[in-house]
Amino acid sequence: MEGTVKTSTGTWLAVLCSFVLATAYVTPATPRAQGGRFNAARAVEGKPAELSKVAPVIDALRRRAGRVPTPQIADPTMLADLRKADSPSGSWTDTGCVSRNEMRAMVDEYLATPDPNFFPAFGPTIPAMSVAWSAPGCGTFIYAAGLKNVEKHLRISPGTPMGLASMSKAVIAAVALQLSDRGVFGPRGVDTSVGELLSPAKVRALTVGDDPSAPHCPGTTYLYNRGTGQFELAPFDCPDLLNVTLRNLMLSNHGMYDFLNEVALPDGNFQFDESVFYSLYKYLGIDAVPPVSGRNGFEYLKAAGLKRDGGATIGGTRGRDFEASLGNTGFQLLGVVLEDVTGKSLDALIEQFVVQPLRIDPIFLQLGTEPRENTIANGYEVTTGDPLFEQSGVYPLTDLHGHTAVNNAVLGLGKPANLNLAGGAGGLVATMPSYRAFFDGFVNGGLLSPAAQSVLDASFVSIPDFDSPGVTVRVGFALVNLKNTGLPGVPDSQIIFHDGSLEGIRCFNAVVREHDSNRTFAVGAMCQNSHGSGVPSIVDLWLQFITRIAQARE
Repeated sequence: MEGTVKTSTGTWLAVLCSFVLATAYVTPATPRAQGGRFNAARAVEGKPAELSKVAPVIDALRRRAGRVPTPQIADPTMLADLRKADSPSGSWTDTGCVSRNEMRAMVDEYLATPDPNFFPAFGPTIPAMSVAWSAPGCGTFIYAAGLKNVEKHLRISPGTPMGLASMSKAVIAAVALQLSDRGVFGPRGVDTSVGELLSPAKVRALTVGDDPSAPHCPGTTYLYNRGTGQFELAPFDCPDLLNVTLRNLMLSNHGMYDFLNEVALPDGNFQFDESVFYSLYKYLGIDAVPPVSGRNGFEYLKAAGLKRDGGATIGGTRGRDFEASLGNTGFQLLGVVLEDVTGKSLDALIEQFVVQPLRIDPIFLQLGTEPRENTIANGYEVTTGDPLFEQSGVYPLTDLHGHTAVNNAVLGLGKPANLNLAGGAGGLVATMPSYRAFFDGFVNGGLLSPAAQSVLDASFVSIPDFDSPGVTVRVGFALVNLKNTGLPGVPDSQIIFHDGSLEGIRCFNAVVREHDSNRTFAVGAMCQNSHGSGVPSIVDLWLQFITRIAQARE
């Protein structure tokens, strides 16, 4: 799991790490969790959401921040291979900036260092990483290293599209703001309710369902209680989408459960889990829910059904008012709304409102049927030591530096979509240079009109439950803003981000600003094609880039 690394700014890293750990996409447990079958009925341990999401983790990381970590040694053969095969590009200058060689070494050593806590006799668990960073006066640093396809030994390049997971949400928000700016949602813009924009038939399909004899809601199932941190067998109602606005969807305080992470089936299993590992569940004799096979996010959201969280206030600002992932249900539903009101696919909308205006490489849904599918980096789940994978023969196994791994392409969310949900929650792919340019234009200006930019800038709300000494937390449309004040060793600053995590995908973005102004001194995007653990962790590597860029400018 992500931790902290000893630097001169250890306290600052600890505080930031804690919030990242608390707000990252919550990857659903796989069947190998808890002895072969994760079951929510087993009273998962937890604490109240208002506290456990930030404060205890901050305390633990503060205690660890001053410890000297055990030195980790990168594999020299792998390092030599990386340095021979891959080189940075971009306009980055070393004058007055952290050097290109240092930034490259950070990535190379990350990829070449085995995890000492996970079968250390084997090699690293991350095939490849792609990064793109920029800073005023320094230029742009672009680097990609490793393998996009392990089986065929195909090397990654900066032009390789990678899964974005929850970093997709900012792209969907950018489209929504521009449609609102054009009056597509009516005079109230993002304050228009979902119920006004979707037809009664579509609302019914997403809530009650199509079969009156077996309604999806109301009902009873295992639900995550954000107040206690426990899964509990509890009743739920249908949400009234006339009370939920597009603003609520983009802030994630819409009063509904996260359909991926906070809702389990009545038997205690997760529907997403059963879909991803459908073949394995069948092998185990479990009557799993069949995978959805759709070309749009509506089909996936309809299969899960929307459920009202009675403990959450729509538009509220308590910790428990926000869904766990900060947007899985909200942005999956927003994607449905965008396609429905425009009659266009998300791909077409992203091309029109993001790709063409910025003149960047395509950002698109990974549906698994286009010729460009072969250009996308494959994602891998490491399965070393797991007999359900290593001995069952259900999935073909890949040798990843001595580890066993499963290529996501063989997992079971159905065809044509595989692990992307085909919608706004996490279905997009992009190159890192392209995504960095998007994120810069979205947050700092250059993509949205002045009016739309004002709506985005004014969208942030404070969440006192997530604050801690020296750090205040605000959430905006698909964005989290951490403002640190008076922490030892670093200048006061703001970090605006939304990371992403799915099977075979782990990503981070960042806009780093001065403490009391909108002046930006770093923008970055980085993704790896494995959910494996690096040394340091990817959150540490992300913070190392931010810290070194900040230190070099002092």
